[in-house]
Amino acid sequence: MHQTLVHPLASHTWIFQATPTDFEIDEFVSTKPDSCLWRVSRYVSEISVGDKVFLWRAKGKEWIRAGIFGRAEVKKPPRAQQPDRAQRDFWKKVGDRHAVEHRALIGDIVLLEARNLIPRDWLQNPVDQSISDLSILSQAQGTNFRVTHVQAERLDALWSRVGQPWSRDELAVVLLAYKSPFENWVNG
Repeated sequence: MHQTLVHPLASHTWIFQATPTDFEIDEFVSTKPDSCLWRVSRYVSEISVGDKVFLWRAKGKEWIRAGIFGRAEVKKPPRAQQPDRAQRDFWKKVGDRHAVEHRALIGDIVLLEARNLIPRDWLQNPVDQSISDLSILSQAQGTNFRVTHVQAERLDALWSRVGQPWSRDELAVVLLAYKSPFENWVNG
């Protein structure tokens, strides 16, 4: 079972997104990094040590589900720097491999197995209003997304249940999420 992430001292919770069209995220996480530098494109002055981070994999061009694949904690605040050596070869554009950009050091990285990814479509379910309005769901362009305290608590609850049997209520929510698209496929 995964532990919950309620950090009483964490002032913020974030989603940090990796885009497979720019960075070979699947290959990078297969190296099982303990820490890494993550590009920070906004909220540079707000991201601080101790902040909680959920790691998000964008869909990219492949047919792979988007969603939360890991969690981490900010260990050093963003500053202008190049990617670390362990990451450089995973950038698809040669220019990105040495680009000086704001990057935060994240550590204590915990990765989910691919089959346990918390998928985007689960989070978009209007039945679960506490997280269906995550900013990454409505405006996926960018690297860093703010998460409210209520959203962070719900994501923590989902995280803690990864790989665990679902309750009747949780199953009902998931079935409702898939009901409408399935009905359209059957009736269409």
